Amino acid sequence: MRASTIVNKSRFIANIGASTFQPADLYLLFVAVDTDDGTIRTVWFVPSIDFADKTEPNGQNRHRFSASMKTATEDQWSGYRLEPAELAQQILDDLDDLAARQR
Repeated sequence: MRASTIVNKSRFIANIGASTFQPADLYLLFVAVDTDDGTIRTVWFVPSIDFADKTEPNGQNRHRFSASMKTATEDQWSGYRLEPAELAQQILDDLDDLAARQR
């Protein structure tokens, strides 16, 4: 999947090509990295089906992910925002849920 990203102090933006994006039992992982020291600042772990439901291809045939970097902000992506230390457990929990649904 081809994507481009922009990060500033308060917003993370990614564009996902509609021609390569196919929702399934998969997740999109958006990661904001501090380019000064290489640390992960914020992550969003979004089920691809939710991403498809919340976005439409724009005039450039891209799905746009635009999320606030501010933890107090409640935007459409805030429910998927995690601290970096929370990511591993979230992945394990979602894998357990996926396995349970496939039984």
